[in-house]
This record gives sequence, structure tokens and C-alpha cells, in this order.
Amino acid sequence: MNLRPSVSVIMPTYNGEKNILEQLDSIRQQTYPVEEVIILDDRSTDNTVSMVKEYIKKYNLTNWQVEENKKNLGWRLNFFCLLNKASGDIVFPSDQDDIWYLDKINKMVDFFLSHSTANVLVSNYDELIEFGGVSYPCSQRVIEKVTQEGRIPFTLKNIYLNRPGWVYAVRKSFLKEVKIFFDFGVVPVHDSAMWSVGVLTDSLFILREPTGQWRKHGQSAMRTEKKDETKKGLFGIRIRKLERLKEITISSIHYLEHSSASIPQKKDRAQILHKLIREYEIRSSIMEKRKIYLVFTNISKYTSLHPILADLWFLIKNK
Repeated sequence: MNLRPSVSVIMPTYNGEKNILEQLDSIRQQTYPVEEVIILDDRSTDNTVSMVKEYIKKYNLTNWQVEENKKNLGWRLNFFCLLNKASGDIVFPSDQDDIWYLDKINKMVDFFLSHSTANVLVSNYDELIEFGGVSYPCSQRVIEKVTQEGRIPFTLKNIYLNRPGWVYAVRKSFLKEVKIFFDFGVVPVHDSAMWSVGVLTDSLFILREPTGQWRKHGQSAMRTEKKDETKKGLFGIRIRKLERLKEITISSIHYLEHSSASIPQKKDRAQILHKLIREYEIRSSIMEKRKIYLVFTNISKYTSLHPILADLWFLIKNK
């Protein structure tokens, strides 16, 4: 990597006219030079595309480009398409409605320069909660055993992402590993892919300070999915959550099987992941049958105390 690495910012858009200009401002005004900004619209039905084009023209942003998908891909696939398009040494995913602090890129690039083994970097964030929005303070949840230099190690808890995708940055040279996760994953998501592959290769790090505001409102794609899930009832929601965790775990196993990268304790980590899959299958079965005693009869199949207590609490509370 050059002494002054080039930076790409990628942004998928869909019906984002309400908040997108504020986010574009926060990217344009970054204190670190941005080599390219690639915006890929997923067939918006509002004025998102025309607003972005007018913005680019207004500020003469010759290194910015906006493209439109020929068909709607959905936000997951749209992000992966953008990762493949980026050419900068370091790639920054961006949502269409958050606000970056103006030194975000500068601080995260500096971190990469001082931590040569970091391939994926996440940060903390502040929340901007609007009407209809719900706080999601994952930055307050403890990440286990983070090293003094900021590396997030492989543990049962750290396998699963603990930060939203817009606080990530990834080395372009590492995207080939993320692509393996995507190619062989089960319903892969860009932030989950980067987090999982980073943890598995001991190259996921955290910058322990906020780099922007996560706008929380009732119109995001993730929020819409969660509303749909509430129709399934409390037990249905919990079973679906366990299924998602199982999907991420299976995807991690597939990554280990297909990657040629040097992965520490590869066999041991694969065994742990297989145990987690069996645990999720048992837990889903218990939730379907809604029987408290089944937790105790299957207690040896749990991997730690926390899920045992969590299942007992949920079953007792919703008896």
C-alpha cells in the first residue's frame, strides 16, 4: 500500500431522497481526499438519482459516478456489486442516510497505516433517532477480549457482527476473501461477511471512537424487514433469529473450506462452528415445542451458559 492510500466510497441507494444530500455533504467534505465515490441505485421510484446527478454537477465532482441497476437487486446484492467496482486501496461502504464526521476517513486510514495486520476496521458511532426510529445501541454491547491494539479475537460471541455496515473500512486486497464468503455463503450480507472473515483470519480491528451518526428512522430496509418479522409472533421471531445465526455460522464454515488463506487454528475453529450449528438446531426445536424442560434435557448440547439462561428466560417470560 502507498504511504498515502487511495480511498473509495461506495453507496447503494433506493428511494433515499429525504436524507441523501446530508450524507453526500459529509462525504464530500471529508478531510482526507477521496479517490472515487461510486453510487449504485437500485431502481428508485423517487428523485434519488436526479438529485445525486444534480449534486455531482453542482460541485463538479468528476471523481463521483452514479449508476442505475437494470433491475432491482435488493440492498444485499447491491452492496456486493459495489465492492467489486471499487478500485481504491481502502474501501468505505456508506448507507444513504447517515452522517459521517468529517475526519472519519482520515482517522480510519491512519489506523490502517499504523496496524499492518488490520484488513477490516470498524468503529463506534453515535445515534440520530428520528420519529419512528428505534435505538439499536450495539456499540454499547461488549466485544470480548479486544487486544490493546484493537484486534477483535475469535470467540463464541465475537463470531457474529457487532457493528452496522457503514462504520466499516476494508483493504481492497482483502476483498477476495470477502468474495469467497459471499460466493459460498447462505444469504450473505456485506457487513456480516467482512466481520466474519476478519474474525476468522485474526484481522478484524476496532477504532474505539464514533465516526458518525447512525440515523434511525422507520423507513430503512432493515427496519422494514423487522416489521415483517413481527407478524410471526414472538416465538417465530426468535426462531428466525436462530436461523440467521445458523446461516452466518454455515457461511463461515464454507469460507474456511474454500479459502486458501493462512487461517490460525483452522480445524479448531471449524469444530467450534459445527458445535454452534448443532446448538442452534436444538434451540430452534425447543422454541418450536415451547417446553422449558427441554432446555435441561439438552443442556449438554449448549456451548456456553449464556444461551441456556437466555432460552430459559424467554420461555418463562412468554409461557
